[in-house]
Amino acid sequence: MSPSFIESNTTGSDPRAQKGSTNISTIQSLDIEQFAPGVFEKRWLNISTSALGPVNVPVFAYRGSAPGPTVGIIGAIHGNEVNGIPVIQQVFARLEEKIRSEFASETIAGTLIGIPVLNVPGFLDSVRSFDGHDLNRLMPGKSNGAAPQQYAYRVFQEIVMKLDYVFDLHTASAGRQNSLYVRADMNDDNIKKLATDLSPQIIVHNSSPGGSLRGCAQQNGIKALTVEIGNPSTFQHNLITRTVNGICNALTFQLGYPPLSNQYAIQMQQQSPVICCRSYWLFSQAAGILQVYKKLAEPVTRGEVIAEIHSVFGELLQRIFAPDDHDTVVVGLESNPVAKVGNRTVHLGVIGNGFLDGVNDGHL
Repeated sequence: MSPSFIESNTTGSDPRAQKGSTNISTIQSLDIEQFAPGVFEKRWLNISTSALGPVNVPVFAYRGSAPGPTVGIIGAIHGNEVNGIPVIQQVFARLEEKIRSEFASETIAGTLIGIPVLNVPGFLDSVRSFDGHDLNRLMPGKSNGAAPQQYAYRVFQEIVMKLDYVFDLHTASAGRQNSLYVRADMNDDNIKKLATDLSPQIIVHNSSPGGSLRGCAQQNGIKALTVEIGNPSTFQHNLITRTVNGICNALTFQLGYPPLSNQYAIQMQQQSPVICCRSYWLFSQAAGILQVYKKLAEPVTRGEVIAEIHSVFGELLQRIFAPDDHDTVVVGLESNPVAKVGNRTVHLGVIGNGFLDGVNDGHL
């Protein structure tokens, strides 16, 4: 069966969310059975309503000809985390290209769903939050709650609960930088294999904070992991490409898809990430000008100076040392040089394989 795209006239379109995509139809529920096997489809999924009309989430969908798991790739639950958008676009483009040129659609078992922008209002306003609230702390939401809670409820019921696997794509928050790293429950063998095949720079074992999409998904039996792809409000093409190859390899090696990456990309992806049993942030104890001396994904020598805070006149106010009792690697860092007392400075991963239950880095 040859793949094709389904597009049709939109009804009830949102003038903010759908400008430029008026030939794509709107659905009210993400029911997998509505997608024709062997067809690449694009839809708007109605999630909420604004004063201007419906608020619709963009959806990519491909349903294979054989039964199998439903895999979701979700981006921009925080509206300024845009690196995941081209990742999702390129994964579907890769799948379409491979089906057209190398293998039949009958070889695909299950359904692949892509949600490039989950937080539509935040994305349109180029901000992390939804109406001042973090959607990734409101899951599974409330059907009769405040607007952010109702939006989270619809997202969780109409998208997340329809999935068997979730790749939740993020970036650092404003003023911070991230390596390409995965947060995953490494005590779950299935998730551990997916995280390893993604081949990020770093894998950090932890449980999820309360109200997170990943945590609530796992509580409902859905295999989920978080992929942190660099920095907010920008496209980092090297990290995007590496993430596309990683997801394609995970789809192939763990979820039964035919090879979606070329052999070179597969070999490059099979570099071993640094495995961390937990991670934590170091906080400033002085206010002034912050300078971090380490780079992302760089190993840290025990006891070395990794950052300093100086006054505006250049006086040294604080030296920030690496721990002297365990090996670490730089997972993320603060990029804003203006430091207040109690600011985050450097995010360190503790290198090791002792995966405990209930490990949380207090990630924000």
